Amino acid sequence: MINILKYLIVIICEVLIIPSGNLIEEKFGKGEIARKWGHVLSGTILWTLSYLLFGNSIHLFLLAALFTVVSTSLTTTGNLESDKRPDDELNNLKSTPLQGIGHMIFAGLSVFNPVFLLPYGMAVIALCIGDAAAALIGSKFGKYSIKITHNKSLIGFIAFVVAASLGSLLPMTVLNIMIPIWKILIIMIISALVELFSGDWDNLLIQLAAGFLTFILL
Repeated sequence: MINILKYLIVIICEVLIIPSGNLIEEKFGKGEIARKWGHVLSGTILWTLSYLLFGNSIHLFLLAALFTVVSTSLTTTGNLESDKRPDDELNNLKSTPLQGIGHMIFAGLSVFNPVFLLPYGMAVIALCIGDAAAALIGSKFGKYSIKITHNKSLIGFIAFVVAASLGSLLPMTVLNIMIPIWKILIIMIISALVELFSGDWDNLLIQLAAGFLTFILL
């Protein structure tokens, strides 16, 4: 019964992210801000609550799998009912399950080897905070910066590295494991480079880069 209540807490928090994003879109008229808001909260809440409620157990993997199914279903339903451009809908439909697959990979590894808990957290931060910062700041100020690719700018790259490096304090604090700043910068700089060239696969490849780099540098 206690585990069921814990599952409900995580699920309710995840589901509430959807209407909070809709409120942002209604207030500011910025669909990208709402989408990235959900991007940031969904991953960080899932990782933090799952670990705090269940510790390192099979429930980490089960919640990651549940997140993948539920978020993909909600995103699919939302896109079918929305008037977004087809390209936006297609991007959401591709990116949401890929984000969940990344969670499942590192949650599963963490269950078998606790050393992967920090790589799991760093992977979540790189994607949810770093990628969101790159998209939002890059889209707003990128026109004043050097273009790296046709839709990626230097300022977006820097925003990724800075935001993700600061965000890494969350998993390190929760797990009480601190790693040197130079290692954090290496992890996030390489993850930001992956974001530049990973295209539609960024939600998975960013997590793989950050997570396995953390594991190697621990």
